[in-house]
Amino acid sequence: MLLVLFAASALAAEPVHLSVDEAIARLEAQNPSVRRADAAVDGADAANLAALSAILPTLVGTGSYTRNNAEVTLDLGQLFDALAAMSGQPPSADAPGVITLQPLDAFSGAAALKVPLVSASAWAGISAAHHGQDAAQASAEATRSSLRGSAMMAFWMEAAAESMVDAQAASVERARALAESAERALNAGTATRLSVLQASTD
Repeated sequence: MLLVLFAASALAAEPVHLSVDEAIARLEAQNPSVRRADAAVDGADAANLAALSAILPTLVGTGSYTRNNAEVTLDLGQLFDALAAMSGQPPSADAPGVITLQPLDAFSGAAALKVPLVSASAWAGISAAHHGQDAAQASAEATRSSLRGSAMMAFWMEAAAESMVDAQAASVERARALAESAERALNAGTATRLSVLQASTD
């Protein structure tokens, strides 16, 4: 992953300069191990919520709809008026009206609230889910720490390599200056051809 990032930076038209924190953040965002660890944490969180659901109240609702072939009604007002006429009494103003014996459309519904009082197995499952959640988070943090350590080691190795290149370049310049000095000394008659050859070889 480090080689891919460095190669991408080298091939870009303009090099991208990143701080250590920015580089590590990019590595964490693109590293498969970190993604797997984060997915494991999400799975542990979901398992924890599922375990908690065993001790939470549950509301259950049901409903039904029935359509009959015909609507059946009964006019109680006419029945009371007929009874009053048969008994010789005037019609009552308080007589009930039309009632429905069988509606054309019928709706029904019910709801039930379930509250768990004692559930030993649920509490054991919750404890196990908590431990799994802690383990997943610790594993994710360990994965990130390992990635950061590898990144910092790569950064230090790259910095050390640059320092070695600078030191080698300085050494080459000193050797070239020594060879030129030996050549001048040979021309002046104060050095031998062997010393010039040795300086050129160095």
